[in-house]
Amino acid sequence: MFAAVAATAAPATAANTAEVNHSQRSARRVLDVQTKTPARQLQQAEPSAEDMQQALLRMRAVPFNTPRPVLALGYKGLDADALRNWHVLARKLATPGATVTVVAFGGSLTAGYIDKPEAWKRAMDGSWVEPMVAWMKAAFPSVNFVTINAARAASEVTVAATCWYQYVPQDADLVLVEYSLNGCLEATGQPMCSSTAMVRVAAYESFYRRVLRRAPRTALMSVAAFSFSATPITQQGRVAFEAPNAFASTGEELHTMIARRYGAPTASLRDSLYGLMYNDAVAKQLLGGTRATIIADTVHPTADGFKMYGEIMAYTVRQSLVAVMASGADAPGALGAAAAADGSGLPLPVSPVAAQQDADTWCRESSSFKPVASCTGRGSCRWGTSPFHQPCPHENCHMRGYLMKGSGAALSISVDTSLAAAAGNAAAEGSDSTAGTMDSTARTIDSTVWTIDSAEATIDSSARDRSRAALQQFDRRYLAVTYFQGTTNPEEIMAVATVACVSGCRCKPVQIEWRKTTNTGMVATEVSAHPRCVVSVTIQANATTGGDEFAVTGVAVVPFSKDVPINRIDKNRMDDARAEGDQLPFSWP
Repeated sequence: MFAAVAATAAPATAANTAEVNHSQRSARRVLDVQTKTPARQLQQAEPSAEDMQQALLRMRAVPFNTPRPVLALGYKGLDADALRNWHVLARKLATPGATVTVVAFGGSLTAGYIDKPEAWKRAMDGSWVEPMVAWMKAAFPSVNFVTINAARAASEVTVAATCWYQYVPQDADLVLVEYSLNGCLEATGQPMCSSTAMVRVAAYESFYRRVLRRAPRTALMSVAAFSFSATPITQQGRVAFEAPNAFASTGEELHTMIARRYGAPTASLRDSLYGLMYNDAVAKQLLGGTRATIIADTVHPTADGFKMYGEIMAYTVRQSLVAVMASGADAPGALGAAAAADGSGLPLPVSPVAAQQDADTWCRESSSFKPVASCTGRGSCRWGTSPFHQPCPHENCHMRGYLMKGSGAALSISVDTSLAAAAGNAAAEGSDSTAGTMDSTARTIDSTVWTIDSAEATIDSSARDRSRAALQQFDRRYLAVTYFQGTTNPEEIMAVATVACVSGCRCKPVQIEWRKTTNTGMVATEVSAHPRCVVSVTIQANATTGGDEFAVTGVAVVPFSKDVPINRIDKNRMDDARAEGDQLPFSWP
């Protein structure tokens, strides 16, 4: 695997410092451009009543190619008074010259640029995100659109909730969340998103909460993907029929419940297409095509299928905007009644695990991980980029990390597990040249590298106070390490790795072995708080397979508390979920 990877030698500490300085200069240049562009300013002119009415009429006039009944089945909407921030989005869309930023998260379905069998060749120009945004551009021709696709193939919500949510700009207008398929069903058929105590349901809610704290005026929308697989049923030695995939095989039910809780509609591919994907005659009649022309496998659509999927998403956007624009895009009246009394404006968490981790995280993953780690020990170790999903141009498609080979190869990682810097203490952040923060102070996305420059952004005093209060309440820490696994790092070549605390902090060592799940793995262990915590990742050859390669992509510190009140039902569910295993992505320890 590693032989095909473009790599560079592991940098020394001085080089790391120079890279951080270069990243900060790059961030400043991009920020300067943004601040000089009127359309990117947070303050926008308010649209007139006539602007709003004209925008509504124009939007309603934009047609769909997919039949209306099919689109309507997938729309899981809310009353205008329950849609969070959709009135803000509507006002911006009705303002000529405004810039609307759309951010998408998810797996390969959202990342797109599928390049495998011949049937997918025409799907190389994007995913469902492009046709959805194209519809929005047609509906609002006087508005500028910026699209940030933060999806990664074969990924699930846990690492997104821990790290990638920080890729959302603070002035984002619409965030699309597609994480209801990947990771929600084990290869054994065991459902992994069937309880609010399960990690991927908890992480889904944590993702929502952390995004809304980071970008409090953004509208969110859930995108429920589905695998239209079929199981052959054999009778008397021959296949008698094929059984459709179980309707409740994904995390859609609980994820939709969470989305509603935070004022977000859901676009459901399952509800739109379930009957059609298993009935070619009806699909041909309604859609002009069959399952074979719509999807190239059980999950990924053809180019024509991507356009249909995009219209299903656009219809949910349309109906949600119709609801708020018809009332003049007034502020919703129902959300205040659901908000907790903590000043955040968010409701109480429904997942007990999300409640225990209801604070922002510190994370360095992919490009931002490079400066906080260095190679040590025996064997080979270098910084490189995985060739996985090469055709995809989106920055988060590319998995970057330290690539190790040979028993004894090791990586040293420096982190501030006290999280003083994440609470807004700039002096604490600057005291360690190898440790930075990827927190709620700033985000700049460059075309070649995503960089963070906390000196260039501001955070209001109330948010800073809430952050400090959260760290006082959530006074314990998980140390999480992300790594390559799955098809990116196959079982036969993957080494066994041990994560241990070396100096400044204490933690229980944890071992990482290959698991057939998503390509971005994560392991966690509780760690003591210390401003200069040094952690090692050391590999040994797998005694069974002989595999001696390993790749670490990031590190995170997650505040948590065991003192959060938990009711008896949730406690029982947490006990059941914890029994699935101590190692992520199955459960936090």
